[in-house]
Amino acid sequence: MWILNQLLLVISIGFVYVEAVDPIQDYLSPRASQANVNGTGWRTLNQTVLSKPYDPKAHPRGMYPISEYDFIVASGVTSLIDSLTWRICSDNEAIIIPRPLYNGFPTDMRLRSNGTLLPASFMRDNETVSLEDAFNPTSLNRSLEKTLEESNRHSGKASKEALMTLASFCGRHRIHFISDEIYANSVFPDENLFTSVLSLNLSGIIDPNLVHVMYGMSKDFGASGLRLGALHSRNQNLIQAAAGVNLFSWPSYLAQDMWARLLQNETKTNELLSQNRNLLNQTYSNVTSWLDRRNITYFRGG
Repeated sequence: MWILNQLLLVISIGFVYVEAVDPIQDYLSPRASQANVNGTGWRTLNQTVLSKPYDPKAHPRGMYPISEYDFIVASGVTSLIDSLTWRICSDNEAIIIPRPLYNGFPTDMRLRSNGTLLPASFMRDNETVSLEDAFNPTSLNRSLEKTLEESNRHSGKASKEALMTLASFCGRHRIHFISDEIYANSVFPDENLFTSVLSLNLSGIIDPNLVHVMYGMSKDFGASGLRLGALHSRNQNLIQAAAGVNLFSWPSYLAQDMWARLLQNETKTNELLSQNRNLLNQTYSNVTSWLDRRNITYFRGG
């Protein structure tokens, strides 16, 4: 049932600032720490009955060393954003997200978990800029530092260099690094594959307990109605806090098994994703050609 090794890891990045805390809390909000205490029974059931032990014969290799205990499956990435905000933020603590950003994030973070969103703009003091600056490591770092400096409520497809800059920023300030990678496979056929945060060597840059990655089925697979998403984190206190709380946002087992079976069939999965990339490329060419004929400017890296 668990998708685990099969997951192919959006380029929206979120960060949460946390005050200095007791190491036992492990960067979590007080209510998430309490969830760990209250969720002991459920955690035991999950570890002894519902989990599938690692099989070295079936999965002898992997893109990176991961454990089934590093994953939480939920009813979509929207649900995971809400759940993650609940577990990391206390009321009115903030999450920094670089602009331009998805307009659903404010609702995802505020509606139940009462988090606050801090947009970090790369445009400052009427500078002459282009949208390319949104993915430039230097520009990203400056916008994040400026947003953090100006805020009284400290909180918290990029290139590999930009991702390393973001991780370094979070590591310096001891804040959570959340990578929403839901568009990971929605790339053009002639481009390099998406760079996942999980593929980077972040040793000495940021505490692994502060790095969290989300992926879902809705975009790359065109299946938002199935409501499937997964969170990867090496922060075992955070995962354990979610084990019981995510009981309220579980997706159907039938949907999970369907996605798992598809991912296990690598030939069919690759064919589907390849067709998606080709159609994406055709649609992009049609739209941009229409814009070019009418001399309408647009961001050409989109």
